[in-house]
Amino acid sequence: GLLQFSLDSDSWEWDIASIQMKTIPEDVVRLLASGITMLPAQTQRVLMLLSCIGSVCAESTLSLFINDTDLHWNETTKVTTSREEDISSSLEVAIGEGLLNKEGSSYSFAHDQIQSVAYSLIPKYQRDQVHLQIGYLILKNKPSNDKGNIFFKK
Repeated sequence: GLLQFSLDSDSWEWDIASIQMKTIPEDVVRLLASGITMLPAQTQRVLMLLSCIGSVCAESTLSLFINDTDLHWNETTKVTTSREEDISSSLEVAIGEGLLNKEGSSYSFAHDQIQSVAYSLIPKYQRDQVHLQIGYLILKNKPSNDKGNIFFKK
């Protein structure tokens, strides 16, 4: 099983890899989406932006995108603040809700389905623009002496 109580160790044990591979039923996806939309607008925005960047992102990179982009997906997520503490606070809310994990200075979605749900909250007609802005910011902020491939590690 994915979760079981061990009499030998007198504790709960789980297979995290198998749990993360499980797909979430559609009704749970809807519940998760409604839960995300009830979070503060800045937290929603951070989750949606992170979903475009990938499953793992350094806080400094996420802050760069949050501070440099003017992304307004809809009226409920329209946020003009760019203060660092607001971003950190938004990330902490997402961690507290079990949506994100923090390891060092990097953040990751607690499950790939959470990333998918956060991404689905971005209106389809705006997704291409969001990805384009992220691409421009990557190019704009890469070190000028970097002649290597900025998209893949060597």
